[in-house]
Amino acid sequence: DALLIWPDRTNSEFVLRGNVLHPNTGRSMLIDAADRVLFEDNIIVRSDDGGRSGSSRFAFDTSNSIFRHNRIYDNWGSNLMIAGAFRDTLDFRSARFYGNVFDNNTAMAADLYAESPLIEDCVFANNVFSANDFLSEGRQFRVRGGEASDVIFTHNLISGSIFYRDEVLSPDEARATAPGVFVRNLSVAPEFRDASNRDFRPAAGGSLVDAGRTLTRALSSGSGRLLRVEDSRWFYDGFGIAGERGDEIAVGPDQQRARIVAIDHDASMLRLDRPLRWRQGDVVSLPFSGSAPEIGAYELGERGRAAVQVLAEPQRVAPGEPVRLRAVLHGGLEPAEIRWLLGDGEIAEGTEVTKRYDEPYDYPVRVAVTDADGFRHWGAAYVLVEEERPADAPLMRSTFGESDEDAWWRWMCYRPMPQAHEFLPG
Repeated sequence: DALLIWPDRTNSEFVLRGNVLHPNTGRSMLIDAADRVLFEDNIIVRSDDGGRSGSSRFAFDTSNSIFRHNRIYDNWGSNLMIAGAFRDTLDFRSARFYGNVFDNNTAMAADLYAESPLIEDCVFANNVFSANDFLSEGRQFRVRGGEASDVIFTHNLISGSIFYRDEVLSPDEARATAPGVFVRNLSVAPEFRDASNRDFRPAAGGSLVDAGRTLTRALSSGSGRLLRVEDSRWFYDGFGIAGERGDEIAVGPDQQRARIVAIDHDASMLRLDRPLRWRQGDVVSLPFSGSAPEIGAYELGERGRAAVQVLAEPQRVAPGEPVRLRAVLHGGLEPAEIRWLLGDGEIAEGTEVTKRYDEPYDYPVRVAVTDADGFRHWGAAYVLVEEERPADAPLMRSTFGESDEDAWWRWMCYRPMPQAHEFLPG
């Protein structure tokens, strides 16, 4: 695993932001039964079912946690996220998955054993599920069972089919079959700014714009710094970690802004850094510019959520060829400093960088944008540098000799278990 948080039910209060998880030969991460985890603005890319890896799956088995504004794309393997299986301690409870993009993966985006007692109160909203399982039936995710109290998919864009219980269904058929589980999802193609270059911004006027869910609402009219909402689990309060800060939220039709300093989830109460006034039923959400949030990882417009996007043009190059790296700032973010970590030990500054990589490798690119208050916003991208292959070159060559470093991740000789292998004289 590139990242492992373990053992079960022993860890809490993690923030994982702006990372590139690209294990290539196996699992990107296993977060095993941790409590209060924020996983945001990361990418998971090029996982593979490599030998000695135990598959390409990843786990976010957590309680009271948020998985948001991540991009999971270009992964090769038989599975991605799996929840509710393997051990009776792997909790998946009160999790909120929203504003993510799952695109162009050979596996289904998720496989949920929702009938398991480990899964309850998990909501997937404002996500894009597109071009997954593209070598098979185009199934975007699988839900093996369960009710609306266990898992809900609402206001997602689902471009393809859903594997629900034992049937492959269209999103409309899934809604008719389980109306409490599948609620107001779109079944159209996503309109990204440039999907071929993994620019997952919504195209202006396209299917993702103003199509998402506003996160929650005020339970009663009031004023002050204590705001009770229908569902507080969409939000993050900093976990009391030094240097962290809670979410900025927008309240009501005039989008009054405040920052969350503490959350009491038992009472569904938000404590704010300034007094506001609200009416019962007023929208309480992350900031957005239009009539509703966008579906996907980025908000359009100056009034939207502050975020950093990294564009690598092109994403795949030969050694020595230039890559143009741009930091795109969303939500009116005003930078005091922009600092790049280019994946090969080099550091650069500025909004735009041109980089040449000399050696073939999978390079993680990260940029830290420091605002006027000293808070760092992170963006991430990925650049694949590889030699051009002749058209008549073998697809794969393995000798299993001592110098064949690739053999033991290209070939999985021990699965499915029990399994054995041996060397025979040739």
